[in-house]
Amino acid sequence: MNRIRVADGQIFAFTPNLQPVAAAERGEVFEVECQDSCGGRLRTESDLLSKIDLDHVNGATGPIEIVGARPGDMLRIRILDLRVGQDVDPNRTCKMVIPKRYLARLPGMTGPTKRGRARKRKGTR
Repeated sequence: MNRIRVADGQIFAFTPNLQPVAAAERGEVFEVECQDSCGGRLRTESDLLSKIDLDHVNGATGPIEIVGARPGDMLRIRILDLRVGQDVDPNRTCKMVIPKRYLARLPGMTGPTKRGRARKRKGTR
């Protein structure tokens, strides 16, 4: 399986003349490595958000060319799996904002509780 890494290329703004860092064929399954919104620069309590270069937050791995796709084509992308990296401290929490209507569609998750928080389905890690 083709793996596209952050080191292959990362963007911080979308512009029309970006060059692809990788290519995938229609229907190909590939893996994309991503970073957190701060690019992994917040690792300890002494790492301050105020010290981060705000021009380099919310980076995206890519762009990724889909061979044969042309400007204006509509593409459907299916996310088959979502994993937290191996270098993440298991004692820290990970938070995401996901609209309620999509929550139950995530593998291993049930819909929101009365407090609006997700629960893991029984039998999932």
